[in-house]
Amino acid sequence: MSVIFQLFCAEDLLRFDKNELGTLRQKIKAALEDAKDAQGNTMVTTASAGPSALSLRISADTEPKSVVTDQQIREQLRAALTRRFHEVLHQLKSPQLKPSHQPKQPQEIFPFDTLKDENKTLSREEEEILQWAITCEVNNFDFYYPLLLAKIAAYKYFKEVTTDPTHPEGLTPKGPDSPYSPFNPRHPIYNLFYKLTKPGQDSSQFVDSSCT
Repeated sequence: MSVIFQLFCAEDLLRFDKNELGTLRQKIKAALEDAKDAQGNTMVTTASAGPSALSLRISADTEPKSVVTDQQIREQLRAALTRRFHEVLHQLKSPQLKPSHQPKQPQEIFPFDTLKDENKTLSREEEEILQWAITCEVNNFDFYYPLLLAKIAAYKYFKEVTTDPTHPEGLTPKGPDSPYSPFNPRHPIYNLFYKLTKPGQDSSQFVDSSCT
């Protein structure tokens, strides 16, 4: 299962027996199949293929294709995209940064047009560069989000398997040591979306653990 080392290191996996490894595989598979884009299409090519690769297509999307219903994740994603918008805007204009605005439409995560229209001195070229910057981050998120859902399901199961009298709440995985995993602090996507999590019990343990 190619996605497994995006989530765990070998030392973590040694804590599962053969049957538990099979259950883990099924939980990851189910989480990936639940990750769908706005058109209802599964975000993975096959159940065992893992998340789709980062797209190299030319895109004008400033909204993720992933269907993100969790309000905390939506707000954190909006903050990450807004931060990136202002970083690029500062490079273009060195402006006085303005406070971020909430989207006008409830289904919209990032109010790109609203922020762009506030900066009326932008040339068409600068507007296009800003759009490219945001579409790049949105593309990164659509790659990352299915893996995040898989990680949440897998780490919850890991804690269940490692629960014993000494560790009544279970153990937290060390996390992936593969340099290709976005949950490895050495991966460039890690610093963009590492704060994303789902609210609720134990949610903080689903984000930052990693082999160092």
